[in-house]
Amino acid sequence: MTDKESLLSEAEKLAHMLVLRPEVEAYREAEAKMNNRPDVVASLRRLREIQEQILEFSERNVPEVHYQHLVRQVETLSTELMSIPEVEAFTKAQEEVDQLIQTVTGRLRAALDLPAN
Repeated sequence: MTDKESLLSEAEKLAHMLVLRPEVEAYREAEAKMNNRPDVVASLRRLREIQEQILEFSERNVPEVHYQHLVRQVETLSTELMSIPEVEAFTKAQEEVDQLIQTVTGRLRAALDLPAN
């Protein structure tokens, strides 16, 4: 039986292996390029602010008709952001990292479903 410290040590090794993957490197490069665009950073900040406002309205059960203009702003801003090559590259890289993590998580989940020896 494996003790907890050994398990955590192996998890750190796995995390280190993931960090060395080309998908993660592409993600970091895309993020850096995107963050070097002040206009993109400002638009992303504005997008998050609007999304938080929408969430607050939703949590307070305010009818959407009262904040529909915010929903339209999010749609417009999202479309504008996705037309910027750095944002598109970042989004693609993020999806690839997410897929890698989901694959690893799936393998772990599958291993948990195996009969114990």
